[in-house]
Amino acid sequence: MISQLLKWTGIVLGVLILAVVLFLAFLDLNRLRGPLSTIVSDKLERPFAIRGDLDVAWSWTPKIAINDIELGNASWGSRPEMFTLDRAEVSLRIPDLFKGHLVLPEIRVSKPHLLMEKNAEGKANWDFGIPPKEEEKKPAGPPISRRWFPKIGRLAIDDGKLVLRDPTSHTELDMNVANVVGASNEEALELTSRGRLQKEQFTLDVRGGSILTLWQKDKPFPVNVKVAYGDTEAKVSGTIAELLQLEGPDLRLETHGPDLAELRPFTRD
Repeated sequence: MISQLLKWTGIVLGVLILAVVLFLAFLDLNRLRGPLSTIVSDKLERPFAIRGDLDVAWSWTPKIAINDIELGNASWGSRPEMFTLDRAEVSLRIPDLFKGHLVLPEIRVSKPHLLMEKNAEGKANWDFGIPPKEEEKKPAGPPISRRWFPKIGRLAIDDGKLVLRDPTSHTELDMNVANVVGASNEEALELTSRGRLQKEQFTLDVRGGSILTLWQKDKPFPVNVKVAYGDTEAKVSGTIAELLQLEGPDLRLETHGPDLAELRPFTRD
């Protein structure tokens, strides 16, 4: 009885997905730019706009492209835009949706630039709208389960940038985020940061393994982190068996410098 119910539920969902795909195939998606921009603007209480075209290359693995996105900054912000994006492309494997799996063979993101900042009173530009009441706040949930995490075949980031400014802690960081190709031709994520933190020079270099290893249970995720704060340096290298669950770390720590207490800002709870 239960198996029959699940079977017919799957068939109904498959038909609905196919109907949506066919509907979108004959719709000019650029007509959705205005309504989508309005919905996001109202939800975030910030100006949001999709200025470029929405394109879809239809197949059983359609590729959806969105161009020129802009999210406005807080009224007190140092620049008008909090987030801009030149282009994003996402491919979706439709047959896997019938099986209840979200498979994205490729995601390509070009020039995602994000500014995160606080003002002198400590208010953050990522606080959108009216803050929830204390009784409505929910505790943070457990780490992401592999089952519910979309399977991404390839992630390409071109000229990503993250800027963090916080005058209350004298923080000014400028980070570059990109993909690099290692000796094994596996794409890895690389993050570099330069700036000032609590009035000291700060540099951060992070390199992780291929995003493909996130779904391989028997392949630990390699991590290499180098931090320089003032005259003190720290290096962390090794692997994490279950990155999505933050379990099974096998890491080595090396430190150099006149005063290891300078690293205390990075070890506080």
